Amino acid sequence: MTITTSLDIPVWKGLSKRMKRRRHPPPLENLVMRNKILPNANVDWMLDFALIGFPKCGTSFLRDWLTSDESEIYTDEDEIYAMGNNKIGKMVQHWHHVLQNLLEDNKDPSKIKIGIKNPGDVDSVPSLKLYAKYFPSTRFIVQLRHPVRSSLSLCLFSISTLSLTLAL
Repeated sequence: MTITTSLDIPVWKGLSKRMKRRRHPPPLENLVMRNKILPNANVDWMLDFALIGFPKCGTSFLRDWLTSDESEIYTDEDEIYAMGNNKIGKMVQHWHHVLQNLLEDNKDPSKIKIGIKNPGDVDSVPSLKLYAKYFPSTRFIVQLRHPVRSSLSLCLFSISTLSLTLAL
């Protein structure tokens, strides 16, 4: 089985505007106020891809694989439930801080692909509407798994979590 990813192809629609914006990001106060995105703020340039799928379908494995080397792909190690909880303002603040740190470290943030991993967004209509509103040019990587294998994975995960809880 061959795994390919379009993340290496530098011809995404709107990429040049996105990359220019990352090299010179606007001040945070022009984007967010009181953890809410301002009405005229454009934050679409901040998110390149969203790794979504159903629970226990391997999104954590795929995220770890994508970020395993120095491939200049950034995702948080934890799932960010910003879309489902409508906390996009906090997420934008976090990514703005990450970009500022890259600039301070003399790294070129325009070469970094920023992604979010949240398997719960795949079947959440409110989350998908927020993606469409704030991040319309974001690419989706949808992970699927056979239902039987997904159920088995959930069962094994539950057993291992229960074992750890009982051991404590």
